This record gives sequence, structure tokens and C-alpha cells, in this order.
Amino acid sequence: MSNGKKTSPWMYVGIGCGLALLILVVAVVGVGFVGYRYARQVGEELKDPVAREAKVKTVLGADTIPSGYHPLLGLSIPFVMEMAILSDREGLESGGRPFDHRGFIYMNMRGATKQQNELRDFFEGRTTESSMLKQQSIRVRAGDIIGRGEISDKGRRILYVAERGGVEMRNVETEGVTTLLLIECPGDTRARLGIWFGPDPDPTTPVKTANFKGSPADLSEIRSFVSNFDFCSKQ
Repeated sequence: MSNGKKTSPWMYVGIGCGLALLILVVAVVGVGFVGYRYARQVGEELKDPVAREAKVKTVLGADTIPSGYHPLLGLSIPFVMEMAILSDREGLESGGRPFDHRGFIYMNMRGATKQQNELRDFFEGRTTESSMLKQQSIRVRAGDIIGRGEISDKGRRILYVAERGGVEMRNVETEGVTTLLLIECPGDTRARLGIWFGPDPDPTTPVKTANFKGSPADLSEIRSFVSNFDFCSKQ
């Protein structure tokens, strides 16, 4: 993979669990009993491991959860967005770490054509950052870019940017390699963004000579990982 320009020191990507729930509450305010029932249903899904796994699979379009990962959060806000988080930890206890070393965060947002164009400019190297990547609450600390490119299969186009850095959630940061994914589906008007992160297998070696085999920056690993999900199952 080719090297690219270094991005800004901090990029804000995703929506944290607390903020996601806040958005959910705002989304259903004013719709009375139906909204109340929906909010209660979501709360029950978050607490029930079986329901949470089912929701995560639905959002990701997955039959199974990839080995080594567990469903941390699945959330759908009607007509607004969907979100799923996989973690290498089995559960998120109160005050606990959301991740140990690796995880995957996915967002599917409606009516985001402008943001999707901005993201495409960033992923294709025409800009060094996107305003959308600085407006959220899960933080990705961007370091040296390892490479960028695209994958095309199953009628979808997936742009990726792999870089050294870390992901911070709930004031806990994981350090290593992070790959940002922009998923484009045929005739799609949604912005679909993924963040896959894990340990850096060669952290003391400069990017140009480091060996990233087996990490989220390894193209063969990226292909294998995204093959678990049918992101385009929901248009």
C-alpha cells in the first residue's frame, strides 16, 4: 500500500454510547406512547446479550460475529442512523473498558450525501481531513498514514485509509493501527463509515519499512474482515 499525507492530530469519528442514547431520546420525544415504547425496547436490547447480538447482526448484515469479537452495542434510530460496535471484551460493565486491544465501529447514516462526498474526498486523498470526521465523540487519534486504496466486491465499493494511531472511547484509549472504511453501495444515499482497529505488530519500525501483516492495515486482512458483513443489505 502506498504512503499518504499525515492527517490532523485528532479526528473525531463515530457516536459514543451515551451520545447515541441521547440522540435516540431526542428522536422519539414528541411521538408519545409509541416513542416511549421504542425507547424502552432499545434499552432492553442493550441489556439483553441475545437481543443485543441480534441487533448488531442486523445492522451489520452479518450471519455470525467474527471470531475474537463480541457485540457491544447495536442501535437503530428510525429515519436517522444505525450503529453497531464490536469489541474484544464480552460486555461493557458500568465504568469498565469498552475495548482491550481491538474493535470495530460501524455507522449507517441517512440523508448524508454532502458528508459522503466530503468523506470520499478524504479517502481518495484529495483532502487531509473531513469536517464530518471532527464532529463526533468517539475519537480517533490519527498518526502516519500506512496506505489507502479500495476494495470492490459484491457490487459494493469500499475505500480505506490505514494509519497508526489510537481510538478513545469512555476516556479509555487503545493504541495501534486504525483503518477507516467508507462503504459505497449501488444507488446509495447513505453515508456508511467503519472504524476497525487493533494492535500494531511492528510499532517501533517506521511506516515505510514496518511489517503490518495480520493487522487492520493488512489488505488481505481487510478483505477477510469485511467479507463477514453485507453492509448493502439495507438501502
